[in-house]
Amino acid sequence: MDVRLEFRALGGFTVRWSGREIPADAWVRRRAARLLKAVIGEPGARCSADLLVERLWPDSSPGAGRTNLRVKLHEIRAILASYAPPGVDVAGRPPLRFDGGVVAIDPLYGPWVDALEFERAAVSALDAEGDPHEAALQCVAVLRRWGGEYLPDEDDDATRTLRERFARLHRALYVRAADAWQRTGEEERGIQLLEEAFDVYPHDERIAGLLIAREAARARRLHARELYERHARALTERTGLTPSERLQRLAGAGGVAGAGLAARHAAPIVGRARELAAAAEAIDRAVDGSVQTLTICGDPGVGKSRLLAEVERLACARGMRVGRARCYRDPRAEDAAIDAMGCLAQLVRTIDAGPAGERANAALLEAVESGADPAALYASFRGALRALCGEHPVLLAIEDAHLTPAMAALLLNAGDGRSRAEPLLVAAALRAPVDEALRGLLGGTVLDLDALDRDACAEVAAQAFDHPPAPELAQALVDLWPGDLGVIVAAAQHAQLSGLAARVNQRWELVPGTPPAALIPEITRRMVVRRVAQLEPFADEVLKAIAYAGARADVGIVAVMVDGDVERISGAVEQLERMGLASVSNGHVDAPPAVRLICAAAVSMRRQSLFVERLADALIRASAGPR
Repeated sequence: MDVRLEFRALGGFTVRWSGREIPADAWVRRRAARLLKAVIGEPGARCSADLLVERLWPDSSPGAGRTNLRVKLHEIRAILASYAPPGVDVAGRPPLRFDGGVVAIDPLYGPWVDALEFERAAVSALDAEGDPHEAALQCVAVLRRWGGEYLPDEDDDATRTLRERFARLHRALYVRAADAWQRTGEEERGIQLLEEAFDVYPHDERIAGLLIAREAARARRLHARELYERHARALTERTGLTPSERLQRLAGAGGVAGAGLAARHAAPIVGRARELAAAAEAIDRAVDGSVQTLTICGDPGVGKSRLLAEVERLACARGMRVGRARCYRDPRAEDAAIDAMGCLAQLVRTIDAGPAGERANAALLEAVESGADPAALYASFRGALRALCGEHPVLLAIEDAHLTPAMAALLLNAGDGRSRAEPLLVAAALRAPVDEALRGLLGGTVLDLDALDRDACAEVAAQAFDHPPAPELAQALVDLWPGDLGVIVAAAQHAQLSGLAARVNQRWELVPGTPPAALIPEITRRMVVRRVAQLEPFADEVLKAIAYAGARADVGIVAVMVDGDVERISGAVEQLERMGLASVSNGHVDAPPAVRLICAAAVSMRRQSLFVERLADALIRASAGPR
């Protein structure tokens, strides 16, 4: 049959027979329209009759509900028959069938639903691999098929769930396309997409954060602040929440030194007594008038940022003025003084957000534009610091620092013997562990943090709740990524906000049946995706094989799955270890459970089949033995 029923649900509800629209006033009977909307929202346009009765007539008895269902089905069939193309026998073959307790659109009429077609195309685009330019174009093509919010006139729970499902894909396409454009060097196109996404989803922190970060990186601070304020209003109106502290700092929305620290110190720091004692000694020496450096390093997630925040609190308690900054490295500026400019400007701005601070930053920018080397830029910064603070003791707290030449000049010159008579402490949390050579080069106090044990991690997880969590809940959170405090705390907050944990008799408990993957917060997914994007292609392939193989996979099995030799596998695993995505021990390779779950979900069906075929071939060859 050369006719089909077309249903459009994105941006509004319309029904068409092979392109010819049925007038909106034909659906004056709202319940009949709701019934049809419920059916087309299900996979294959098929829905259980019992589910339809429960959704549309929740207060009716089963018998009365079934009667109401048949009445509305008759009304829908009559409307569809009234506008059917000539020659279509809808009386002999009704478009809407009710067989075996299931209501469905007859496949004979080739039902086409724009929302489901958008979902299929979006999943395909997001799962695509290869050239970033092609990926960006594919995502943009799918974005242009978006017609608007799913069934905006409906407000029942089932529709809201579907609406968020499609909207999540819509947002993900924007982010994927913007990232792909940036990787091809066409950053302006990526920013245009993020601005378009922000207009539609101003409450979304991921989109807001990406756009604000890129505007801040282009020194468009006022625009970044405007975007932040717009996001804050939208988020508060929608959820009653305020933006995260990370986003506040990114937009320069922080106040004077010490402001915004309360949230980070709502609970005592766990398992770092020795490190805190060393930090307190460095603060004492700085207050007494000598320049000090304090370097905090360790694997991702061990608590470097939390310890640095505690150092800030101790410094504030000793009356020090605090400047804080977070590094946002642009790889293209790896060896340029401009790489440190953003960090130094943040330090100045958080010490003095007034006209004096603005003048100091203008002088720094002038030094950069004149071609100053890192040491000269640092000297200019120190002069500005003295002008702002005089003899007052100062803490410069730098989070997520990286040792490019400009940043090294900041840390190393602070410890220079020529500047000893100055009350200054430079405290930096490095991105990665520090080796012995770098330890000797840095000097000062170097704190190399080890991961906390499981009990200490469970104690950190408990601090994220207002009442004690059940041991099973705390351990489930720790199991996601043992030793990574950021992931554990984020998962604890996610469990509460998403209703995965419930308070029962003054204790938080995990909702029965909650799968581990549901506990993974979106921020962790983004972190893993960001790290995976930095991997070499073969290392990415190895990680997917590890995720698919499961916990403690034999290295030999992984080698068969990716068709690689031992040397290549070793190189790939080394990169995964450096990125904190995997570890190897006694011939077995493993990844944190959160990484396995996230990466396993990203393994395409084609790749799964390839893994299985390779394993099967290896088993056949092994069973055949030598010829």
